[in-house]
Amino acid sequence: MTHSKVKSIILGFENLEAINIPANSVATFLLEGVARRIFKSWHSEEIHESEVAESAVIALKPEADLVLQDAANTKQLMNATQVFARIKKYNDLTDITFIYNDDMERTISFPWNNEKDTTNAYQSSVITNNGYLVVVIDKEKTAGQYAHEIFNY
Repeated sequence: MTHSKVKSIILGFENLEAINIPANSVATFLLEGVARRIFKSWHSEEIHESEVAESAVIALKPEADLVLQDAANTKQLMNATQVFARIKKYNDLTDITFIYNDDMERTISFPWNNEKDTTNAYQSSVITNNGYLVVVIDKEKTAGQYAHEIFNY
């Protein structure tokens, strides 16, 4: 699948909030084990498709830590005051949507540990010494481990 360049990513949260982050504020990301699901529910004739990753690592640059009330790029206004504070306070990222320059979109869901309805036990995050936010959604590795590998944190 080939698209034009990514112009932004949207991080989706369990409570349906979302943050739109410009591509130049994303340091790096890695989604591994992306699988496609095709399904039909019992109560509908519609066929649905979705993608889910086994593991996700996202590193955001310090400039992505905007004050949400002033940010024109939020999909919905959130209660937390800053992007990084919101992500660190609640471990509830559900998906990432890539918005391409041609306005095509691709959404990939993250793995979710169902021990708690609104919190994902697989998600961890850390702010590095140089101000980057590293978020990891993985069954085994933590944000601290990835931050050490990427930034020598």
